[in-house]
Amino acid sequence: MKKKLVMVGAGLTIGSALLVTSAFADIGGAGGGYEAYKTAIKTTAAATNATQHYVFSVKDNGAELLNVNGTLKESRKAGGVSGSAEIAAGAASERLEFYHQNGATIFKSGSSDTYNVATVKDEADRADSHDWDREDPAVRQGLEKLVDALVGNLKNNVNLSKEADGTQAVDMTLKGSQIPAAFNVIGSLVAKEALNAENAHRDSALKDTGVVGIDLSRLDVKLPKLTQDVNVDQVSLRAEIDANHYIVHQVVELAVTGKDEAGASHRLTVSADIDTSDVNATTPDTVDLSGKKINEIEPGKLQD
Repeated sequence: MKKKLVMVGAGLTIGSALLVTSAFADIGGAGGGYEAYKTAIKTTAAATNATQHYVFSVKDNGAELLNVNGTLKESRKAGGVSGSAEIAAGAASERLEFYHQNGATIFKSGSSDTYNVATVKDEADRADSHDWDREDPAVRQGLEKLVDALVGNLKNNVNLSKEADGTQAVDMTLKGSQIPAAFNVIGSLVAKEALNAENAHRDSALKDTGVVGIDLSRLDVKLPKLTQDVNVDQVSLRAEIDANHYIVHQVVELAVTGKDEAGASHRLTVSADIDTSDVNATTPDTVDLSGKKINEIEPGKLQD
């Protein structure tokens, strides 16, 4: 359950939202454009707090299967997080509020007046509860080297433009044969396994409403099970950088094509559109639980 909720909320914090761009930061040589981009990535990732508005979408042959539209406020120094997300799948939708304050993680469904609260009781649990926010430098460096080896000279496909006011924009679009074969093979395998795992666990993880009281069972996301001719068809990235070297807007899109068991063709498009604002000027919201209906949750259950 924790992994599902992380995707909706905490998985889009400053560090994880920049995962893709961090990986691409060391591609190829050290030209002026790359130096500017890497500076922006490091500057943004070093921010102690920020507000993000994000839209995550999954489409199949142009028809939207899933849409997550939310806002996240995070302060790493204070250890606080607050946010909300509207999750839609077809005609069904669910609204989620979430907070992390004073050692407690709090979830509330928009269709309920109950606050589901998991309180960390000791330092071991407290450390474990923040695993998602840790950045392992060795892992990050390893990922950068792996991507660098796979994409080689793709730096030539990345365009950087500068404006007179000090703002900059980075654009990269790769299609079909422009995508390296090794990258396509690995990406296709990851996409195929991710889709099949999602289908396999649909009746368990997504319908487990007992942990945080969120009725995800109504959100029947019908992702196709791709079994044949799975390929990464397109990868695109656009990042806008302000005059203070913060990435303030970023759009990442991945398109995967393939056929299901019946031979029907699919083109799945996964996109993330993220706006970052109030950098180093954000204070997460808190909720006063006095007089509220409370459902206590064992912190360990959020690790499943």
